[in-house]
Amino acid sequence: MREDIKLLQADSFQLNSVHLLPYFDVYLLAHRFKEHFLKPQFYKRVYRNQGWISPVVLINGEIAGVWSYKLARKAVEIEVELFGSVGARTRAQIKDRAAELADLFQCSLSFSFKG
Repeated sequence: MREDIKLLQADSFQLNSVHLLPYFDVYLLAHRFKEHFLKPQFYKRVYRNQGWISPVVLINGEIAGVWSYKLARKAVEIEVELFGSVGARTRAQIKDRAAELADLFQCSLSFSFKG
């Protein structure tokens, strides 16, 4: 058991949880303080006018960007705008989550990073 704790605390262990949360996801609702998962300079990008809440890219429990999609004839077009830089592995994980959405819509994926 103690060995497990040491392993979990080791610097070489990297948990990288990546999710694409939809509009108005419950994870984003009913928080008085949001600094624990969203940097203040990006607040207006997520919590927009008139109570509109953007779909977000969640990395390790923190909001790392926003995303949008359009349904075309035979494809879903997903565009991701990150608030900062992430590694190639994380970018690949984001694209994997987008591919899962395309599977849900039963169509091909057109994917891009904005900016």
